[in-house]
Amino acid sequence: MILLAQFSQGNGQDLNIFPIYPGGFVSLSDVDVWNGIDHSTILPVVEGREKGTGYVETEYLEVTGKYRHNFLSRTHIDESDTMFIYSYVKNVTLALPVSDLTAIATLSPYLHPDDCPCPIFYYQMGFVIDSSSLLNLEESYTHTFVHIGKYNPFIADELQQITWTDVSCEEFPSDLITEEVNFNFGNDDFAFSVGACYKFQSQHLVYYIQKLVKEDYQFGLRLIVIHRKTKGKKFEYLFFGGESASFTALNHQWTGNLFEDKPPVIFGFQSHSFGCPAIHFLDSEHKGITLKCDNRH
Repeated sequence: MILLAQFSQGNGQDLNIFPIYPGGFVSLSDVDVWNGIDHSTILPVVEGREKGTGYVETEYLEVTGKYRHNFLSRTHIDESDTMFIYSYVKNVTLALPVSDLTAIATLSPYLHPDDCPCPIFYYQMGFVIDSSSLLNLEESYTHTFVHIGKYNPFIADELQQITWTDVSCEEFPSDLITEEVNFNFGNDDFAFSVGACYKFQSQHLVYYIQKLVKEDYQFGLRLIVIHRKTKGKKFEYLFFGGESASFTALNHQWTGNLFEDKPPVIFGFQSHSFGCPAIHFLDSEHKGITLKCDNRH
């Protein structure tokens, strides 16, 4: 999972937000709860090596009939719902009826089709979107979010890409820090030093980030957001890097309004080999949203 510390608390994660995989696949496996369910109700299965585990014969199959009905029931999706797709780079919003989408099960990329029949839990289940519907999105869909439901939660054209400016670390509002870094390098060594500091200003807010380093290795990044006029703290977050998460380059971050009836957001600080990225609300009363990215190994 992600190595980070979250300082804000509240009632945040009531939205399921998904990414799009290359090829137009949206995996719903993270919300498809079928533990304890008869595998034969999930997909057409055959007997395999493990008792009580259904096996699937092919790498890829369309989910139709009773299997599609059961899939939608498990994920709390109706045929009358809509898949909303928002590209914040292109500022394009698509609305695709669920009834028009093809549900599929596809073998995890970590397994080889020659190994099949394969245990059912190695399959990702979701919707595949016809490429003709995605022509107006950016290549590889890396700046695109998906939600499935009754209404469109996305606000269009109110995000901005952050451009950081170097500042002296004396300008960083260290007096507003409420949590001490407590990262164990091994042998009970918690020593670190402050690296470079950066600032970004929007109309109402000032954003500061501070790199935390150990022997030229950046292990942490502290974010503090303050009100531009009052100088009061709006948000604080501490990101940790490691085996599961690394830091993205500067100016790959975004902030602004993304969701209806939600506070402004900020995201884009890390990429993940394990776990999934998060969208953080600039409000201490709202927890962030972790994408349902089905990152399995």
